[in-house]
Amino acid sequence: MEPTEPERALLSRRYIVPFHQEISERIEVGCGFLFEGHSTIAARGVEEHQIDIMNFQRSPEDGRRHRFSPEVSVTVNISEYATVYGSICGTHSADSMVRVGRRAPALLQETNQRLYLDEEGVLDLSKLNALRVAFAESLSATLRKAHGLA
Repeated sequence: MEPTEPERALLSRRYIVPFHQEISERIEVGCGFLFEGHSTIAARGVEEHQIDIMNFQRSPEDGRRHRFSPEVSVTVNISEYATVYGSICGTHSADSMVRVGRRAPALLQETNQRLYLDEEGVLDLSKLNALRVAFAESLSATLRKAHGLA
């Protein structure tokens, strides 16, 4: 059973609003980069072994392309999920190499769950940890390149 509109509003006030407030506060005191990560499934152009890394999406409100960070040659976006607007990036990102007030440059990553779940849907920790290492190394290299340190 889906929650009612009043229940949704209550849940939003209790969980989502404080979550976004905390992100804004952390950016304001020095967080200089956001990385929003999600799991996805094979659908809407996403293949079973696909990972999308995006610095833009199209807003459902106006259909325009909204960039989360300047173009650095890391953006991969070939699925239809380009039109699903990331809540964290959409709210807190800046198309800039540095933070701007309560906004910071960001990347959005979508990873197909088939890359870390087995056939029965059980988590494979070795695959998940390999992805964590690959993402950490990739982000580190991207940030070094973006800031001219590579």
